[in-house]
Amino acid sequence: MSGNLEQLFGGPLYPPIPVPIDTQIRDAMREQDIEPPDEIILDGQIHRFQIETSKDAGWYIFYPDNISAGAFGDWRSGSSYTWVANIGRTLTEPEKMNISLRTNEAKEARKRVREQKAEFTADVVSDIWSKAPQADPTHPYLVKKGVSPHGIRLTGDGRLIVPMYVSGKLSSLQYIDSAGGKKYHSGGVVGGAIYVIGQSENPQKIYITEGFATGATVYEETETTTVVAFSANQLPKATGIIRKHYPTTNIVIVADKDQSGQGENHAYQAAAEHGADVLVPPDYGDVNDMRNRGEDVQSFLNPKKQEWLVPISEFIKQPQPIRWLIKGWVQADALMMVHGAPASGKTFLVLDWCMHIAYDRSWMDVKTRPGPIAYLAGEGHKGLMKRFAGWVAYHAVDPGNRVWMSRSGTDLDTPQGKIETMQHLRNMPEPPSLIVIDTLHRFLAGDENKAQDTRAMLQSCSEIMAEFNCSVLLVHHTGVSQEAQHRARGSSAWKGALDIEVSVTKKNDIVQIKCTKSKDEKEPAPIWVELSEIDVPGWEDEDGNTETTAIVKRTERPEQEEKKKDKTHEGSLSFALAWEATGKELYENAPYVTIAAWRKLLVEKDGLTPESAKTTIKPSSNRAPTYIKTMIENELLEREADGYIALNALAISLK
Repeated sequence: MSGNLEQLFGGPLYPPIPVPIDTQIRDAMREQDIEPPDEIILDGQIHRFQIETSKDAGWYIFYPDNISAGAFGDWRSGSSYTWVANIGRTLTEPEKMNISLRTNEAKEARKRVREQKAEFTADVVSDIWSKAPQADPTHPYLVKKGVSPHGIRLTGDGRLIVPMYVSGKLSSLQYIDSAGGKKYHSGGVVGGAIYVIGQSENPQKIYITEGFATGATVYEETETTTVVAFSANQLPKATGIIRKHYPTTNIVIVADKDQSGQGENHAYQAAAEHGADVLVPPDYGDVNDMRNRGEDVQSFLNPKKQEWLVPISEFIKQPQPIRWLIKGWVQADALMMVHGAPASGKTFLVLDWCMHIAYDRSWMDVKTRPGPIAYLAGEGHKGLMKRFAGWVAYHAVDPGNRVWMSRSGTDLDTPQGKIETMQHLRNMPEPPSLIVIDTLHRFLAGDENKAQDTRAMLQSCSEIMAEFNCSVLLVHHTGVSQEAQHRARGSSAWKGALDIEVSVTKKNDIVQIKCTKSKDEKEPAPIWVELSEIDVPGWEDEDGNTETTAIVKRTERPEQEEKKKDKTHEGSLSFALAWEATGKELYENAPYVTIAAWRKLLVEKDGLTPESAKTTIKPSSNRAPTYIKTMIENELLEREADGYIALNALAISLK
């Protein structure tokens, strides 16, 4: 039928194009803040058009196929955008392949034209530069900024010319008018371009700045080689270029402090990628603004560094008592960890701490030091929303902007993850006093059991703490055996690096909070709490029932337990943790854990020897009965295939 209709209508059936092609193209350009030209030609050729006052800044190339596609952009910024026509239906795979070829052709065509233009522009700017006279120190812009020319030149119409070098060759020019307006020579390569002021053969230190006036100011104040990168987003490239040529030189990036935070963000990104120090003015503006305000620029550019070795008389001269966010439990400027088994209540505790700090409320009759909180959550956001909403309602506080939440996790032990996290933290209205990382494994790309990977994460935490003068609190899991419930999972390097470590354990609905390490102070006495259920106002489930959550309430210490261990409880907890850690495998719809996987967890996560791990989950032993034997006898577990399945909910009730 379809073939007959195609013959009748003279070709394949396509729905009508919803919007004319030229209108679609114009709309696409305007979405990217590019005003389209009066005429758009679909001929597979590069076309240039005017954007604002730049005659040939805009470009496009579109192909006149059945399904039009191509690309467009702005030469000035180097932007490039692909475009495919909306034909009112889903494209077939062959059509998608054809469009991919077309867009690749467009990119290659643009690249060829760009390279040709760059070569032509390089010759033009070289000619302009060679004929231009030296800039006069009395030029209005130089007088306004209070800097000398430092080798820049002058156009015939009175604009300053700053040369831009890529790989040692002049690639473009920056023009600066009397009012400070800046433009690049059209068509020149600006990515990775630099201008060096005061170049020396073997510099001990090199400063890198965004703009010329800032670079000139830095050089005049320090008489030290200074590199101009021309913009904030070029700082990483410029720093990489300098680091490649001077691998051991001390590089200092002098960022602009602007409302958007872009100067700082790109500076810290460059520092993290290539190794450099970063200086940021205390107030908005740049170093030139600082000097014109009469501030001490030399001290800012050359901060006095503390001696690494000092006599003990100097070391103990100034008392430095420990500062607390929650007296005895949450230390200021410290690395801390709270660990516990799944569903032990550790997140409820950490959330409770955060909210008491954020809203200046004493915790368990212990005073707090108020401050903003950054809560980096890697999972469970819906549950956290309800818990925070419940706490706010129960304690009747205005949430305001005291606590900030992340929308997802990231790999903090990688340079990119750390850089992005720090950029977001800088955007907070106030620097955080406490940053929570919940849970550790959601922010860790490496292996928590390996000391090298642990070190990378700890280094990221140290850098974050140093920049924001804050504490970092890691939320982590315990191991899978009963013996491991009071220690964190993974490498022993975690505990070694901590200032404070807190263990959270739960039994019979009572949660014990116990400080297991306090590096500089006596450990506080354990506290017992219960999770009290409350309604969450305004929250309803799909059946219209009010949602509930829990808040932390102090309770009495439970009666002393018998010394004899409850084998059923011990075995249930171990099975539940092993089932959780191995991905909640099912065997005939029942929770299932293989013996091999269970043993491996006991060895890798809990530090047991292979022989001890084998004995721990053995059904029988010449020594005291194992908890596996007890659970089998009580018909909670059953041996199946190469592992055990849970026959009763009790076997996983502690998960």
